[in-house]
Amino acid sequence: MSDFKLRPAAPADVPAIVGLIRELAEFEHLTHLLEVTPEALHPHLFGDRPVAEALVAEWAGDASSSPGLVAFALCFTNFSTGSVSHPRSCITARSSLGRSRPVAHAEAKASRAM
Repeated sequence: MSDFKLRPAAPADVPAIVGLIRELAEFEHLTHLLEVTPEALHPHLFGDRPVAEALVAEWAGDASSSPGLVAFALCFTNFSTGSVSHPRSCITARSSLGRSRPVAHAEAKASRAM
Protein backbone atom coordinates (compact mmCIF):
# COMPACT_ATOMS: atom_id res chain seq x y z
CA MET A 1 0.00 0.00 0.00
CA SER A 2 1.16 3.52 -0.80
CA ASP A 3 2.22 5.85 2.02
CA PHE A 4 0.54 8.80 0.30
CA LYS A 5 -2.82 9.47 -1.32
CA LEU A 6 -2.93 11.83 -4.30
CA ARG A 7 -6.12 13.80 -4.89
CA PRO A 8 -7.32 17.08 -6.40
CA ALA A 9 -6.95 19.99 -4.02
CA ALA A 10 -10.04 21.30 -2.25
CA PRO A 11 -10.66 24.87 -1.07
CA ALA A 12 -9.91 23.79 2.51
CA ASP A 13 -6.37 22.79 1.39
CA VAL A 14 -5.33 26.32 0.38
CA PRO A 15 -3.78 27.28 3.77
CA ALA A 16 -1.73 24.06 3.80
CA ILE A 17 -0.61 24.63 0.19
CA VAL A 18 0.53 28.13 1.15
CA GLY A 19 2.38 26.57 4.09
CA LEU A 20 4.19 24.21 1.72
CA ILE A 21 5.05 27.15 -0.55
CA ARG A 22 6.47 28.94 2.50
CA GLU A 23 8.57 25.87 3.39
CA LEU A 24 9.98 25.82 -0.14
CA ALA A 25 10.79 29.54 0.07
CA GLU A 26 12.55 28.97 3.40
CA PHE A 27 14.54 26.08 1.93
CA GLU A 28 15.54 28.25 -1.05
CA HIS A 29 16.29 31.26 1.23
CA LEU A 30 13.71 33.29 -0.69
CA THR A 31 11.19 34.21 2.00
CA HIS A 32 11.93 37.88 1.35
CA LEU A 33 10.22 37.42 -2.04
CA LEU A 34 7.21 35.50 -0.71
CA GLU A 35 3.91 37.34 -1.15
CA VAL A 36 1.37 34.50 -1.38
CA THR A 37 -1.43 34.23 1.16
CA PRO A 38 -4.39 31.84 1.28
CA GLU A 39 -6.66 34.77 0.40
CA ALA A 40 -4.56 35.61 -2.66
CA LEU A 41 -4.18 32.00 -3.90
CA HIS A 42 -7.77 30.86 -3.39
CA PRO A 43 -9.37 32.71 -6.37
CA HIS A 44 -6.65 31.46 -8.71
CA LEU A 45 -7.52 27.85 -7.83
CA PHE A 46 -11.23 28.01 -6.97
CA GLY A 47 -12.60 31.37 -8.14
CA ASP A 48 -15.06 32.05 -10.94
CA ARG A 49 -12.25 31.80 -13.52
CA PRO A 50 -9.50 29.55 -12.08
CA VAL A 51 -6.14 29.82 -13.83
CA ALA A 52 -4.48 26.85 -12.15
CA GLU A 53 -5.24 23.45 -10.66
CA ALA A 54 -3.57 21.69 -7.77
CA LEU A 55 -3.07 18.10 -6.76
CA VAL A 56 -2.15 17.33 -3.18
CA ALA A 57 -0.54 14.34 -1.53
CA GLU A 58 -1.59 13.46 1.97
CA TRP A 59 -0.49 10.80 4.39
CA ALA A 60 -2.53 7.64 3.74
CA GLY A 61 -1.75 6.12 7.14
CA ASP A 62 -3.60 6.38 10.43
CA ALA A 63 -5.36 9.75 10.65
CA SER A 64 -4.20 10.22 14.25
CA SER A 65 -0.57 10.26 13.11
CA SER A 66 -1.24 12.19 9.90
CA PRO A 67 1.00 15.21 9.23
CA GLY A 68 -1.65 16.55 6.82
CA LEU A 69 -0.63 17.49 3.31
CA VAL A 70 2.90 16.46 2.50
CA ALA A 71 3.21 17.62 -1.12
CA PHE A 72 1.42 19.48 -3.87
CA ALA A 73 1.58 19.97 -7.62
CA LEU A 74 0.45 23.31 -8.97
CA CYS A 75 -0.51 22.98 -12.63
CA PHE A 76 -1.14 25.79 -15.04
CA THR A 77 -0.93 26.24 -18.79
CA ASN A 78 1.64 28.52 -20.36
CA PHE A 79 0.68 29.88 -23.78
CA SER A 80 3.06 31.24 -26.36
CA THR A 81 2.42 32.56 -29.87
CA GLY A 82 5.35 30.48 -31.10
CA SER A 83 4.37 27.11 -29.67
CA VAL A 84 1.57 25.05 -28.20
CA SER A 85 0.62 25.22 -24.55
CA HIS A 86 2.63 23.31 -21.96
CA PRO A 87 1.48 22.27 -18.49
CA ARG A 88 3.75 23.49 -15.68
CA SER A 89 4.01 22.25 -12.13
CA CYS A 90 5.85 22.76 -8.88
CA ILE A 91 6.07 20.06 -6.23
CA THR A 92 7.30 20.38 -2.69
CA ALA A 93 7.16 18.32 0.47
CA ARG A 94 7.16 18.91 4.20
CA SER A 95 10.75 19.04 5.42
CA SER A 96 9.85 17.07 8.56
CA LEU A 97 9.30 13.97 6.43
CA GLY A 98 12.54 14.25 4.49
CA ARG A 99 12.45 15.62 0.96
CA SER A 100 13.53 12.88 -1.41
CA ARG A 101 11.03 10.07 -0.89
CA PRO A 102 7.79 12.11 -0.67
CA VAL A 103 8.74 14.30 -3.61
CA ALA A 104 9.79 11.40 -5.83
CA HIS A 105 6.62 9.51 -4.95
CA ALA A 106 4.37 12.53 -5.55
CA GLU A 107 6.14 13.35 -8.83
CA ALA A 108 5.59 9.83 -10.12
CA LYS A 109 1.90 9.84 -9.18
CA ALA A 110 1.33 13.39 -10.46
CA SER A 111 2.88 12.62 -13.84
CA ARG A 112 0.51 9.68 -14.25
CA ALA A 113 -2.49 11.75 -13.12
CA MET A 114 -1.95 14.65 -15.56
